[in-house]
Amino acid sequence: MKVVVRRMDFKEIVTAIKENLKKAGGARDKVFEMLEIGWAQLNRSFKQLKSCLVAKKILVKLLECSTKSKTTSR
Repeated sequence: MKVVVRRMDFKEIVTAIKENLKKAGGARDKVFEMLEIGWAQLNRSFKQLKSCLVAKKILVKLLECSTKSKTTSR
């Protein structure tokens, strides 16, 4: 199988570069949007995890107090 290589002149190269830069600019916006959405989801998950850990710490403290009061009242 033969591979045919066509030489491009300067104008064609510049045009191709401009087209690729335009495509990259469009992709940049999509990537930025995906990163923003990803960051927002990560932030929400972190807040949920943090509140869950705080609630867990409170429950542990309550259980500790509860068991201490039961052992001291006997």
